[in-house]
Amino acid sequence: EYMVYSFGSIVSIGESAASAVRMADRADVVGTVVNEDGVVIWERGIKYSAYYLNELEGLATKNSGLTSRQEAVRMMAAYLKLEIDATGFGETHRVKEFLENATGRRMISLTGVTLDEALYFVFRGAPVYAMKNRTEAVVITGYSANSVTVYEPSTGKYKNYSLRDAEKMFEDAGNIFLSYVK
Repeated sequence: EYMVYSFGSIVSIGESAASAVRMADRADVVGTVVNEDGVVIWERGIKYSAYYLNELEGLATKNSGLTSRQEAVRMMAAYLKLEIDATGFGETHRVKEFLENATGRRMISLTGVTLDEALYFVFRGAPVYAMKNRTEAVVITGYSANSVTVYEPSTGKYKNYSLRDAEKMFEDAGNIFLSYVK
C-alpha cells in the first residue's frame, strides 16, 4: 500500500504507486508518498534541477544480441551490481515481476505518472526503465532543466532529448515507467 501525506495528515491510501504520486503532485495536496514499510517513495518539489547517474555509462553492452527490453532489464540489474541472464526475459514476461525475481528488489510501477514525476527516481539514485514506443525500451539515466538523457539499447548509445521531445515521446508511448527506491 502507498500512503499520501500532506501537511501532517494522510490524504490517500491505495495499492498504486503511480496514483499516489499523481495525488501527491497535485497543487492542493503538495504531498509525500510513503509505502507500508514507512519508506519515502516520492516527494513533491524535492529534486535537483539536474542529475546524472554517470555510473551507468560503463554498464552498457554494445551488440549484446538482446532485445531493447532485455538489455534495459539487464542494465537495471547491472546498476544494482547484479549479473542476470536477461535472455530469460521474453515478451510474455512482465518487466516488474521479472526484475523483482532477478534482483530481489521491490520494483515500483510508475505507469501513468508524468516524466517529471518519474525523474524524481533518477534524482534519488535509481535508473528508470521506460518505453519509448510500443516495442522499444530505454533507461532514463539523467536530466537537466532542458533535457533528458536516456540509454537506447537498440543503438547502444546514450541520447539527449529536449525535455519537450522526451515528454511527448513518453506520453505517446503511454508514460510507462518502472523504477525502485535506492
